[in-house]
Amino acid sequence: ASVVLEAKGPVEAPPVPGLAPMAEADLPAVAAYDAAVFGADRTTGLTALFRELPAGMVCRRDGRVAGYGLRHPDRIGPVLAEDQDTAAALVAALSVLGPAGPMTITVPSSHAAMLDHLHRSEVPELRRLRHMRRGGDRHPSDRGRIAAMASFHLG
Repeated sequence: ASVVLEAKGPVEAPPVPGLAPMAEADLPAVAAYDAAVFGADRTTGLTALFRELPAGMVCRRDGRVAGYGLRHPDRIGPVLAEDQDTAAALVAALSVLGPAGPMTITVPSSHAAMLDHLHRSEVPELRRLRHMRRGGDRHPSDRGRIAAMASFHLG
């Protein structure tokens, strides 16, 4: 299941070390990180999303990607991170990157820490959605590191 929330403005979170604006040169490392977490190669989709509106953040620690996120005019996602502090810092940074106004954040219901953070930040829920999945509950991704989805068709 997924929870769709709508932030009316910036989302607060403490910054974390290694957070920086994403550049096109970061895409290969981000795509490799994404594939390891998501369980499939989404290079083409991520590249297209980034080129559509090049607004993203990447977190690097010890020279490797520890998380990233993309922002679009009306939504935040995908956001993948090693831990909740990094995920929350990415969402906070992304929430001020795009134009002012409401933005949706679609969070897998399995990411309770992100949902708790957004609820504490008074980001209201719009709806909860159930998903049908071929193969039952098995999923190739590391769901605990997916803090927000880009869309229902891309994940």
